[in-house]
Amino acid sequence: MKLKQLVLSNVEKSHRSYVSDIQFIPGGVKVDKKHPNEGASVHFLSCSEDGICLIWDTRAIDKHTMREAREKSKN
Repeated sequence: MKLKQLVLSNVEKSHRSYVSDIQFIPGGVKVDKKHPNEGASVHFLSCSEDGICLIWDTRAIDKHTMREAREKSKN
């Protein structure tokens, strides 16, 4: 099965080793105060052998917002 990539994370801010665990965060847990999840489970946590744990947001964002974030990260 082939999957089409929709959004890629910034390589400098991603894991540098194998991901050892993934856990979905229940919808009732508040992760982002600025953008509440309305009770839906939209976040998950990944832990890697590099010692980094990251929280991922699976909600869709529009292309304009993504371009602005990319430009800010370049500066």
